[in-house]
Amino acid sequence: GQKLKVKIPKKANMEKRTFVVSVPGPKVTAPDLRENNFPKEFKEALYIFAGVFDDWCVAEGEYNQSLSLIKRKPFKANVEKLKKFDDLVNEFPKNLATPVDISYLRKIVRQERSNKSRRDKRKDSSGSGNSAVAGVGDSTAEKQQESEIHIPQKGTEFLSIAFCRQDFE
Repeated sequence: GQKLKVKIPKKANMEKRTFVVSVPGPKVTAPDLRENNFPKEFKEALYIFAGVFDDWCVAEGEYNQSLSLIKRKPFKANVEKLKKFDDLVNEFPKNLATPVDISYLRKIVRQERSNKSRRDKRKDSSGSGNSAVAGVGDSTAEKQQESEIHIPQKGTEFLSIAFCRQDFE
């Protein structure tokens, strides 16, 4: 059976060695709210929007730095990058079971970026032919080499093959 740890109450009758304890029932939690599930096209569009907005912030920051001190506006690219979803959040309905907020949109972009990098790594490693050898840092194009293969013949006399160091590099 199941063993429970209980505390002996002060009013316990120790002569009869009986006492009554109450065991709390399991905690009932409210049902978890489902997350909003956006279609793949929306996630990709959001990822593209985030990338383009970040590029715009960097370009605007560089342009602002190139201006003279009089014409320069106070513009910090990193601060502006964080504001990319501020206006976009207001476009979603407010009466959703799980409201769409800025942190949720950032999460979608983060997941999409991670998925895209994983797909690209998989594509690179499967394209090279040997996925066990291809590592994380293999981003250089592999050089194609032509080599002559000599198949041994039957018999006791064989061709002599000259090797050079370049064959093994």
